[in-house]
Amino acid sequence: GGDFLMYGVESHQPALDDVICDSRTHLLLPGDESRTAADVHAATSSGQKYQGGDNAALILLVLDGSWEQVKALRATLEHRRRHVFGFQEPLPALRLGDEAATFFSNLIDALKPGAGRGRISTFEACALLLQEAEDLGNAWGVKTGACKAALQALEPIVQTVSRSLFLPEPLPAPSWDPAQVEAWIVALRAVAKDAPLNPGLRRCSICGSAFSTPLRMRDHLSGRRHCAAVAARYLSQRQASAGFDTQQVVQVFLEHSTLPLSQCIAEPPDVALAQLKSEGFLKLPKKVAASESGYA
Repeated sequence: GGDFLMYGVESHQPALDDVICDSRTHLLLPGDESRTAADVHAATSSGQKYQGGDNAALILLVLDGSWEQVKALRATLEHRRRHVFGFQEPLPALRLGDEAATFFSNLIDALKPGAGRGRISTFEACALLLQEAEDLGNAWGVKTGACKAALQALEPIVQTVSRSLFLPEPLPAPSWDPAQVEAWIVALRAVAKDAPLNPGLRRCSICGSAFSTPLRMRDHLSGRRHCAAVAARYLSQRQASAGFDTQQVVQVFLEHSTLPLSQCIAEPPDVALAQLKSEGFLKLPKKVAASESGYA
């Protein structure tokens, strides 16, 4: 079993404090200081006695979010352990075995086609750890087949994501002089910097790019990949012609980028994150940032 705890929710804080203060707790995180499941199991099953018996000798704390969010949350939890509860040693960490590097993530591949090899979502990492525990003789009471059951439970989500996400159809290359196409791309990149953007989007329906955070979409709009796709959408429908002006480029970007993207629906948390960024709330004062940098 397990508990879902959200940092910052007052009613969850006592339970989270119990977890970070428990000597059985390990973070599931890669890193040079992390130990393998085999090493942790050897320590928790020989010589280390915990209340509740060997099957309760491990509490796994899994931080979920982007890599930057996970690092920030870890630093915050370590700061609380040290300055509120008096612990000097950081929370120990457990990592997956080297075999995880060859794992193919169906979920990540559905979200971003072609990116599934060697990538692991948080849920899939937990499933792989269950397999490692099973291979260690059902360590910590993990039941046989737990990994397979977990990955099978994820499959409906993978199928739903695959069906629901729009991926643009490949466009034929414009039958234009490459120099003319390049001139259009350069011009589109220039006007894209001031183009309106629906806040919170992190998937581009024009070129198919996807991002872990909506904060990257603004830079993406003026990037070469996006503007090349916009140029292809426009130029593939027209015969080659000489010259264009800025107003024409602005109109093309509006019709083939801004308006299609305005029809896409952003997730509420992503909209909130984009709003916080636009209002400057995500920028730490320099002296605060410097004082906290040692806790990471």
